Amino acid sequence: MKLLVWLAVISGIAVAGVNTAYSQNVNNVADSLNFPASQLSEAAARYAGAAQNWPVLSSLAEYDAQTNRFTILPSNLETLAQFSTAWSQLEASRTRFSQLILEGGRVFAAEELVVIDSLFARHRRLVSEANIPESIRLSGTIDERVQEVNDLIETRRKADIEARLEQKTGQVDRREGLLAEWNPAATGELFVREDGIRTGQESQAQLVFLDGSDVVLYENTTAVIRQSQVDRLTNRSEVDIELSGGGLLTRLSAAARNQSEYSLNAGSATTDIRSGNFWAETASEDRVTMSNFDGEVTVRAEAGQVLLQENEGTIVIRGREPSDPIRLLTAPQHGWSSPDSVIYNDEIDLTWQEVNGASYYEVDMAPSRTFDAGLRTVRTSGTVAALTGIPVGISYLQIRAFDQNGLRGNNTAPLRLLRIATDAPPPIILDQRDRQVIYTYEQDFRLTGTTQPDVRLLVNGSDVQVDISGRFAAPLTVEDERSVRIQAIDPAGNTREVTQKIQYIDTGRLFDLSWSVPVTGNQVTRTPRILISGSAWPFMRVEIQAGDQRWQMPVGSTGQWSRQISPGNADSIIITFKDRSSGETIAEQSFELN
Repeated sequence: MKLLVWLAVISGIAVAGVNTAYSQNVNNVADSLNFPASQLSEAAARYAGAAQNWPVLSSLAEYDAQTNRFTILPSNLETLAQFSTAWSQLEASRTRFSQLILEGGRVFAAEELVVIDSLFARHRRLVSEANIPESIRLSGTIDERVQEVNDLIETRRKADIEARLEQKTGQVDRREGLLAEWNPAATGELFVREDGIRTGQESQAQLVFLDGSDVVLYENTTAVIRQSQVDRLTNRSEVDIELSGGGLLTRLSAAARNQSEYSLNAGSATTDIRSGNFWAETASEDRVTMSNFDGEVTVRAEAGQVLLQENEGTIVIRGREPSDPIRLLTAPQHGWSSPDSVIYNDEIDLTWQEVNGASYYEVDMAPSRTFDAGLRTVRTSGTVAALTGIPVGISYLQIRAFDQNGLRGNNTAPLRLLRIATDAPPPIILDQRDRQVIYTYEQDFRLTGTTQPDVRLLVNGSDVQVDISGRFAAPLTVEDERSVRIQAIDPAGNTREVTQKIQYIDTGRLFDLSWSVPVTGNQVTRTPRILISGSAWPFMRVEIQAGDQRWQMPVGSTGQWSRQISPGNADSIIITFKDRSSGETIAEQSFELN
């Protein structure tokens, strides 16, 4: 009979919204709670959390038919307060449950989410039956389950990623975990969380991570990978490296700077790196110098922090905050007339102009222009370095200055040094030959390079002039793809021949795109999801921007690419094609969303 009365009372009453202060509202009631029948839904929303919780009030209140009012006596107010507190907990669990779905719950904990969803349904039934004790207990259970699934998703989303020992020179050792012994490391070995790596005298190592970033350890350096994980949902990497001694160079890829978190701990300093070129060195346990050459780096120590912009450095002394940013020295100006030089013996005096504020200089020599392996470094206080033992073939040189604080300054652009054996055929060094195919964006192309000054140079059988420094430039017309034959013949008749493919890139073809939505000119029809496909060249990568969102993907071996995006409220879509190696922008176009 009582239930029929309640049903009659609430019939036709509008449902009120949830009041987040309902638990406090109950606790503020000093005596009994009395309200008219016409305000039943409002009372349920205010004191029980939501209008649909009216059965809870019905089980706790007394109804007076003469006055058409309801009264909850003091003996039942404590029960109502307990239910209200539990409901508040349930609403928090419901909010977190919705967030877990957005954070990959349906991928990493699908079965567990189904169980929790059934518990919410059961709780609704308990409330409709006014089973207050069981609904309170179930609210606590749901909260525990949501937290368990939260932890489960975090665990399943994160996967350890490996760093590969790409190159090494000299003595490089590895320690598997924190307690193992040090053993010689081999090129190609994989390093994971808690693994250590160290280099000896005149030694060097390069670790390459999954996202294309790398860390180069210089001589007498010890480092530990404290964390190396990737979020499987967002593809965001988290890498934490501890530098115990020595110096290392961190070079983040463009993707890592936008999507990943790289941290370096050195001495008392912790750094958050968003830089493509960052140097840190621990000269002692109490002093760390840091130089940032690209992007930005946040350095924290002793409750203080500084933000290093491009070409800024800092000094961290144990027990002190980082120094204010210090401007790094510019690269020295070398004395060569061009970035290439040819020698016929194994030594050379390399000279450069003095850099204002320099305390000393260093010269690197390596077989690769990236200076990742085979590095030799000469330090000098003057502006000349005597380089000896130069091997036959190509070596690369770079020069930098250090200030009075010991901060490493900018390197010169790599200099290319070619040592020729006296009986060897003359060299042919093409400027653009970073790949098997040279790409040009103009049909009128100049093939440039360096050889011996005294050779006869032929390009496709035609003579090309060589200047006194060995430089040459051959004009060519490239309509699609062509092979070019280059011959260098020295006075003794020694001959070297190189065949080089050159391909013309029609950038207009890059924007011959296929869309899943109607497109007129540069006007794109807005939909929640848009699939974009196109054709490019394998050496490129594609970057798409819509508002604050960015996507990037490499081009496949056939040149095809495709990406589905969700533009949200963005006004436009910007598509950019870049050189995957250099990051140079090749072409870019904007499309308006309407």
